[in-house]
Amino acid sequence: MRKGLILAVGLALGLVFLAAERGEAADKLVDQFICNAVNMSGVGARKSGTIIIGIERWSTEEERELLRNTFLQKGPDALLGALQSVKPRVGYLRASNTMGWDLYYARDTRNPDGTRKIFLATDRHMAFGEIARDTRSTDYEFTLVEIHFDAKGKGEGKLSLAVKVDIDPKTNQIELENYAQRPVDLVNVTSKTPK
Repeated sequence: MRKGLILAVGLALGLVFLAAERGEAADKLVDQFICNAVNMSGVGARKSGTIIIGIERWSTEEERELLRNTFLQKGPDALLGALQSVKPRVGYLRASNTMGWDLYYARDTRNPDGTRKIFLATDRHMAFGEIARDTRSTDYEFTLVEIHFDAKGKGEGKLSLAVKVDIDPKTNQIELENYAQRPVDLVNVTSKTPK
């Protein structure tokens, strides 16, 4: 009985500290994106929901170069390890009814014509059954988000769980290999930059 009470109190304190830490991070956002997400992959039911992306900091040039050079010299498997080693996280990605997961790379590219491109990357969370069955999907270890804003601030994008990455020769940035593929469309994307 006493061990159970101590365990319950310890768990409750841990949750309070975790909530406080997440709340403190939410107060320090440099940008936030609210997106309507629609599953366009053709896999499963066509569902929609809200995705919330909080950016706590943008990736540095050094982080970008490290990831780019790792990818060019050692390939995508080494890129995953390098991505996971980025500390502290750059933000989070979550559905409106979930706790979400950490983002390790966030890049904001603003163009002279007023357009804007956001690129986000993290490792992909896999279900136990997927790993146990060793399905082909385990070869795709990244979750990538690319959002485009026009000059008027209207945003659209995509979230991809099963994608290959490439290097854009013009910008030297890691990007989705084929932006035209649309596993999850992000529509009506709004940016809520804190003041």
